[in-house]
Amino acid sequence: VVYVPQGRYRLSVNGSDSYVVVSGDGLEGTTTDLINGTAIYAADTVLNTNGYTTSGDGGSGSWVQNGVTGQTASQSPMQIFTATGNGGLLNDGNGNQWLLNGDIDTRACGVVGDNSTDDAEATQSAINYGILNKAKVHIPQLSMYFASKLTLSGRLDITCDTRGLMRWDSTDPANVGIELAFTASSGQLCTINLPSLFGPAVNSSFAITGYGSGLQDQTSRIGTAVNLKGGDRVNITCQAINGFKNAFLPESTATSTCDNINFTVNTSDFCENFVQAES
Repeated sequence: VVYVPQGRYRLSVNGSDSYVVVSGDGLEGTTTDLINGTAIYAADTVLNTNGYTTSGDGGSGSWVQNGVTGQTASQSPMQIFTATGNGGLLNDGNGNQWLLNGDIDTRACGVVGDNSTDDAEATQSAINYGILNKAKVHIPQLSMYFASKLTLSGRLDITCDTRGLMRWDSTDPANVGIELAFTASSGQLCTINLPSLFGPAVNSSFAITGYGSGLQDQTSRIGTAVNLKGGDRVNITCQAINGFKNAFLPESTATSTCDNINFTVNTSDFCENFVQAES
């Protein structure tokens, strides 16, 4: 038996190189290390990563080897979501699958929050994981950019750091904001706390071009920040909503009406309608 200090090591066997992270207390380096690693673990093994890309970056997570093998090797949560629509999963370098465990921060699924990387798929992966596994999802204090809308298809409790920023710039009004697509059974008794939401009328500096001079582009206000499609006893809070056509649009559907809805926004600016009632 050879004991070595904790760290990341390259192993060379018969001319083939691989990497392994040696750490204690069930800690397997970062999530990226786990995705690329080829160490063998038994089903139900729990590893606690200390970040997504680098230690301490906020993307730590508790991952459980779920016993599913033979998958495409080294797949991130975003790649698996794109391929299957399933959230909170990764494949390690051997094609063994791991599932997140417990409440999570969206960074555990790869959210970057640098205001230029598209965080839509990583955030949607976290949302889908939370819905399926009845786990809370936290939105951190980051400047997040989304090239497409986010959708909640079932009950989910969301917490947030109110200093976070979420920005959309699509020219397609159906592809911005957050859609809560609930049914009668799925959209009950949930609390959704959101940070500041910015629509296409807001630029990448989170400012309204021409604001204060009367030259702002009225036609750039498109889409809906929060579109609630059915639900009962849903509590929604937003820090701010700026630059959409509609701040809030509640709609009844064939399977669910909107009942007992509480919607609160601290501030709203440059939206054509604060609440747009369904026609």
